[in-house]
Amino acid sequence: ALNDNRAIGNWGELHLRRVVEIAGMTDYCDFQEQVANNSVRPDMIINLPERRAVVVDAKASTAAYMEAQEAEDESAANDAFLRHAGALKRQVDDLSTKNYGTEVEGSLNFVVMFVPGDQFLAAALSTNPGLVEYAMEKQIAIATPASLIAMLWAVANGWQQLRFAENAQQIKDVGEEMHSRMLTFISRYQDVGRELNRAVTAFNRSVGSFDGRVAPQGRRFSELVVGDAETFRTPEAIDEMPRISRYATRRDSDAADS
Repeated sequence: ALNDNRAIGNWGELHLRRVVEIAGMTDYCDFQEQVANNSVRPDMIINLPERRAVVVDAKASTAAYMEAQEAEDESAANDAFLRHAGALKRQVDDLSTKNYGTEVEGSLNFVVMFVPGDQFLAAALSTNPGLVEYAMEKQIAIATPASLIAMLWAVANGWQQLRFAENAQQIKDVGEEMHSRMLTFISRYQDVGRELNRAVTAFNRSVGSFDGRVAPQGRRFSELVVGDAETFRTPEAIDEMPRISRYATRRDSDAADS
């Protein structure tokens, strides 16, 4: 099956999905198997913080490599390895013409060319040692499963740090709002205390007025009617006053004291 280009492409995409799963980046990678993005069609887009993205292509051919493995003599195998290295180089050239950096929104100015096994890249480098440098000059990063997983872990760490920063900001915002609401609550609560203070003061004044002006006359009247002045009872003043919160502002405390 790996001698068929379509099967090779599907196999590469399958390995690419597996790498994403291993790296724990499933939620941050968009596979584009059935979706065309403008005039280009990347196999996967790695979403980065701040709406940036990395494009990944998984169509590297391994047909010639498989031919080398099946070759009956060393000469045929070497010829197949040369064609394998040439196929990867042509893939690099093809990717460099697709302008993923401008066609995919937020894309960084390079493309990851995924090779589904370290052995495939190693075989190509054995006949073309400068392949990786050649690709880098064209803004193509050749990645095997191991190196792509390391890259995805780095991206995952970036997302994690972003989430921490967002959570910290949310905690700060909620804390500031809670502080503001508590100050408002205490201010309103002190208003209740001040009103209670006024009510107690008014009550005690009324008791004083009752004791000084109403009670004497009431006692005389009670003595005349029932013969006992003590039956005319008087109300008691309130000695307890509302407490002022130690967290109240000076303005609230002063107003309550006054």
